[in-house]
Amino acid sequence: MAPYARRRHAPTLRGGAARGCYGCQASYTPRDANEDPLVVKRWDFEPETWERMLKENG
Repeated sequence: MAPYARRRHAPTLRGGAARGCYGCQASYTPRDANEDPLVVKRWDFEPETWERMLKENG
């Protein structure tokens, strides 16, 4: 089954990181009453930081 076939919501792209909130972020999406929430981890940095990290790490 395709990875997104079971998704209930379309993926979204966010703008940059919230000022002062950098690094690993987590969001919790509620699911059915008998299921644990879906935890999604993402990394937020300013575009310049992403550029630097990509250049440093190939």
